[in-house]
Amino acid sequence: MEGGMEGGAAQAGGTAIPAIGGAALFNGDRLVGFAEELEARGLRWALAPVANQSIWVPADGEGGFAITVSQTWPRLTVEESQGRLQLRISVEVEGDVTELRGSVDSGSRAAVAELAALAARHIEADIAAGVAYAESLQSDPLRVGLYLSRWHPALWRRLRENWPRPLAETAHLIEVDVRIITTGILSRNAPVGRTQTGAGP
Repeated sequence: MEGGMEGGAAQAGGTAIPAIGGAALFNGDRLVGFAEELEARGLRWALAPVANQSIWVPADGEGGFAITVSQTWPRLTVEESQGRLQLRISVEVEGDVTELRGSVDSGSRAAVAELAALAARHIEADIAAGVAYAESLQSDPLRVGLYLSRWHPALWRRLRENWPRPLAETAHLIEVDVRIITTGILSRNAPVGRTQTGAGP
């Protein structure tokens, strides 16, 4: 059976997008648990486009910075390699830095690039936490089973009887690419930073 997720938000392509406060996780039509704020946020990044959402990225002890995300482009692909499912989650993010605290700097192109790198790692960690938690409950909120049924039907026919148990042995590659358009602090023409990082098994 496929799993799912419900939260206090709109529908996108038939998939429920979780509210920041949390989300219910399902195995088929059976409720199997609740994702807290961290895990729900991570699943939301991977599920569907996010817009007009502010996030806080910790940095340098008690410092950090806020980014208002203007848009995202998530993409999920799945394939089998050496008898094991390989799940790849790629997310492109664009947004503006709207607040700085502590010793965080945005006064140069290199500094803004470092903020983008920190934001990418922060989002990757959120996604990894959400995916791991859902899989621990044998829930499939990312609709991996649906993807397999559409794009790899022969593979899906082998796996569907025990689905979503095979997710527990899935390898993950999570890549987040963050583009900071402006800092909104120094000037409207602040330096642009872009970075891409990857988190694998």
